[in-house]
Amino acid sequence: MRFNIWFGGCTTLILLAMLVLGPGRAAADVAVSIGVGDTLVNLTGQTSPGAFVTIKDDDVVIGTIVADGTGNFVKLIGAQTPGIHNLSLFTKTTSGSISDSLQLTANLREHDTTDAFVFLPTTITLSGSDISPGNELVAHGETIPGGVVQIYVDQIAPLQVVADSAGIWDLHIGPGRLNPGNHSITAYVTDGNGQQSAPTAPRFFTILASPANPLPMTPQTDQAPATAPLHTPSINLPKDNAIAATEQITVIGLSDAYAQIEVWRNNRLMGSVFADKHGGWFLTILLQTGMNEITSRACSGAQCSKFSGVIHIRYDPKEAPAAALRLLLDAYRFDTGIGQNIHLSASVLSGQKPYIYEIDWGDGTDQLISSNDGQTIFSHAYVSAGRYTGKIKVEDASGAAVQNSFSVNIHGNTQHHPVWKLVAPGLAMLAVLLIIVQQAQNSITMSSVWAAIRRAFRRFK
Repeated sequence: MRFNIWFGGCTTLILLAMLVLGPGRAAADVAVSIGVGDTLVNLTGQTSPGAFVTIKDDDVVIGTIVADGTGNFVKLIGAQTPGIHNLSLFTKTTSGSISDSLQLTANLREHDTTDAFVFLPTTITLSGSDISPGNELVAHGETIPGGVVQIYVDQIAPLQVVADSAGIWDLHIGPGRLNPGNHSITAYVTDGNGQQSAPTAPRFFTILASPANPLPMTPQTDQAPATAPLHTPSINLPKDNAIAATEQITVIGLSDAYAQIEVWRNNRLMGSVFADKHGGWFLTILLQTGMNEITSRACSGAQCSKFSGVIHIRYDPKEAPAAALRLLLDAYRFDTGIGQNIHLSASVLSGQKPYIYEIDWGDGTDQLISSNDGQTIFSHAYVSAGRYTGKIKVEDASGAAVQNSFSVNIHGNTQHHPVWKLVAPGLAMLAVLLIIVQQAQNSITMSSVWAAIRRAFRRFK
């Protein structure tokens, strides 16, 4: 009887809530609880007008909200578990464009409300990745109304455009303004109060050379020759003497196409990735408190280029940071052949046991291990030649996570046997059978049989 009364009361409350909120509100403002208690996170943010914002905790959607006509939104999410949460937010504009994700690490206080402000990156779309001679490059996107969009192309001072009342902006870069070759583009937005959005991930493009003045071409092979010159890469973002607001930053640069890039911080290797066909590359790294000196170089096997110019980044957290989860690899760059085993040792510093190790080798192969051991060794053999960028992520019992990247160049110089070596044993066996048949028919001696076998093997050596 008590259950029926309780169930009937809950049903009535749910129906009343649906009548009050209406079906449109229910579809636009969805909250999924993860955990129990009155621990809340209050997210205030900015994006393009009417955009649909999705909020995730790791891979779980915990809320959605539709921005108002000025691009502002407020989302209170309850029933959270206290501790560290790795949140990500992205937006889908009214035109259907999707922004890059903004990553936010929040330490939620138990039985309290944790406030956070987020300024989502603008959407950005390019008119193409290969721009023919005489054509202009057009970049366009959506952000807050009246937002000042600062667009960085390589290391040139930012180009600037103002979004209209609907938050729409576009920028035209005419022919001849950029030299032929590989380029990167990224954008920030600043509002009227000086708040700056998260940056977009880099987009890469190539200004093609005129047929009358072609660019020098270098044939692409599975493995670069030892004498091939390695050009020094450049770091385009962040800029020198920048001040970082968060411990995690993304380093963006340019290099030769498909170059294997190492990124170093304070004389310590932080990770390695491959550049794309336009020479663009980026890698997310962690900063130390104080001054950080960031540099990069290109490598092929045992040969490496000179280091790029040092970029100085200062990180001074407002509060004393908690002991962050750290992940160290014994190697960040590999160069080997098909079928050869690669051994990667991952060491976790600090954090709460047990650890969940997740490794993506970049070829569609994943491994997932749960362990109390702070050091784990992974092994893998690639079956195809190519350039692979792998990622390894570790999460501890508190939910804190850290990720590193490594690069693997698998070349096709495995030992191939000539066809005659593969078919010789079969032909020899066929010769034996024929000789046995002949012996039965002609009563030849056994010594002649072995002589014939030896002749068959000598013939196919």
